[in-house]
Amino acid sequence: MSKSGKSDLQKLKEGDKALFRQYFHRYHQRLYCFAIQYLKSRELSEEVVQEAFIKLWTHRKKVNESIPGFLFTTTKNLTFNLIQKNKQRMLNQLRFEHYMNQLSVEEVKDQHARKKMLLQKAVECLPDGKKKVFKMKAEQGLTNEEIADVLGVTMNTVKSQFYQASKLIKNYIEEQKQIRVG
Repeated sequence: MSKSGKSDLQKLKEGDKALFRQYFHRYHQRLYCFAIQYLKSRELSEEVVQEAFIKLWTHRKKVNESIPGFLFTTTKNLTFNLIQKNKQRMLNQLRFEHYMNQLSVEEVKDQHARKKMLLQKAVECLPDGKKKVFKMKAEQGLTNEEIADVLGVTMNTVKSQFYQASKLIKNYIEEQKQIRVG
């Protein structure tokens, strides 16, 4: 009770701004310390404390408990609600990232399969001699000398055939890309 005989709660309900400022200065730091213990963020803790005081002022006519009790309860509830909301947000973010990673893996597999199929089609379009040389070198891993021995040709012929085959394959793939884009 103050000198006027009114309780602080009654004065607050009547809109006493000076009393409100006193409570703000008296409890702001304590509420902030409580919030920062859990939130670990200065900005979020400050927002929670500000929100607690805003709620005190906007709901002052409905407050039926001690002013400090209302402030601490409100701060606690706002803090834990924020933690819960952030947990849900983080969980949703993790789910989204997992989904995107799965999607990316599938896309990479699909792209790889398409490229492999395109390469196979390009190889099949090669003239027989170039196709043989390309497959022996690229698929079987034989050296130019080994290919020359197997086919009974010179090493320069093998090099030339492989170079021309690679060029034809590259052109085929470029043409197919142009067809898709166009």
